[in-house]
Amino acid sequence: MTTRSGIAAVGAFLAIGAAHADGLDPVWGAFGESKPIFDTRLRSEVVHQDGIPETGHALTLRARLGFETGKAWNTSLLIEGDANIPIQDKYRPDPAVADNLLYPVVADPEAYELNRFQLTNTSLPGTTLTLGRQRIGLDDQRFVGGVAWRQNEQTYDAFRVVNRSVTNLVLDGTYLNRVNRIFGDDSPQGDYKGDSFLLNASYQTKLGKLTAFGYLLDFEAITGIPAGMNPIRDSTSTYGVRFAGEKPVGKIKLAYLASYATQTDYADNPLDL
Repeated sequence: MTTRSGIAAVGAFLAIGAAHADGLDPVWGAFGESKPIFDTRLRSEVVHQDGIPETGHALTLRARLGFETGKAWNTSLLIEGDANIPIQDKYRPDPAVADNLLYPVVADPEAYELNRFQLTNTSLPGTTLTLGRQRIGLDDQRFVGGVAWRQNEQTYDAFRVVNRSVTNLVLDGTYLNRVNRIFGDDSPQGDYKGDSFLLNASYQTKLGKLTAFGYLLDFEAITGIPAGMNPIRDSTSTYGVRFAGEKPVGKIKLAYLASYATQTDYADNPLDL
């Protein structure tokens, strides 16, 4: 789901809505209810690594700017840009690029790109549909998340369906065909492409949340990068269960968590996992 197809989807959603509404008044009303997005973070990381002569120091400023509209025909639009600006760049930003080789890797490259571009629709009872470049973080983000430790967020070009029509039950299913990784658009390993599926179902009990999940990741190979960095080696199938909750014990809360998962190679992965 490229940016171009996302733009086409926006036009299609609005055209369908206009065909069933009197004029475009809902569209102008939705844009009039827009809310700005403004998020900045200054981050410093120093790395000493054996075998590398220099000490790495990355001082970077991240800025996310955008807006989210109100709803027209139960549909809202969100657009967000992302910029990561190096202030101190004595580090190697990408292990796949032969640059600043005397310094250790700090994976916060300079980047200016589209972070999110999504349509969200709530027409179906208890259901949220999200189409486009979006943020996805499942459970504790052990398997699927945004890599929040780094400056450049990992986002997904996807179609996601989340249903909450049954009390205490959440059904979450996603088809994605692109992972926009932390290394940025200019990196040879910046994007993972392929047909992948994320399935996650959780039920809230009195003792905690019980979750079952299955993640099928099928990534295409990329030529011209070291074999160990090739995304085809990350094609995996992961199935698991998770239980997490908390209970008050006097004036404090006791939190508990148990999880089990199994992972194997999937699709054209040359490895035997």
